[in-house]
Amino acid sequence: MMIENHKQDNIYENFFTLALDLLCIADLDGYFRQLSQSWDVLGYPLEDLIGTQLLQYVHPEDIPMTEEALFRLQAYQLVKHLRNRFRCKDGEYRLIEWRCRRHGDWIYAVVRDMTDISEADKALHASEARYRSVVTSMSEGIVVHAKDGSILTCNRAAERILGLTQEQMKGRTSIDPRWRAIHEDGSPFPGETHPAMVTLQTGKSVS
Repeated sequence: MMIENHKQDNIYENFFTLALDLLCIADLDGYFRQLSQSWDVLGYPLEDLIGTQLLQYVHPEDIPMTEEALFRLQAYQLVKHLRNRFRCKDGEYRLIEWRCRRHGDWIYAVVRDMTDISEADKALHASEARYRSVVTSMSEGIVVHAKDGSILTCNRAAERILGLTQEQMKGRTSIDPRWRAIHEDGSPFPGETHPAMVTLQTGKSVS
């Protein structure tokens, strides 16, 4: 029995040492009792964190929702997707996400550092906003098609040139008979030969 317990202790310690996520055991008042090595991302020695109350590191604006989560945990409710800002040793804050539950007199939590992901999302949104700004201001009409040829979106110039709103164009394909397209000489211009459809079928650019 002692040997079996020893094996379990080793497995337990290995998880706490190797886990990429921040693992935590706290008491019902939110005092840290055991932390995985990954908590060093905050810059504190683990011994400085253990025995302290987690709320003292939470950004003041995020304390109410964190306290509410502690009350829910005390009532044996699962807490997940709780995001708050946690103060590092250098005074900066990192955005972390908690998933935790109560078992007996302890709270068990898996915490993920979302800071870099959040910053990447902000950069992506900023890039998309710049892209939309450029596309919107262009005098050339731009139409974006899905793989099946249906129109996903367009800019204002395309609406003006084609005489249709974006909502009227959405979902239409080049083979829609309502386009009634013709060549310059007046001959029929079948939808399957429209440049967008040819490019989708061949992968080649068409003018």
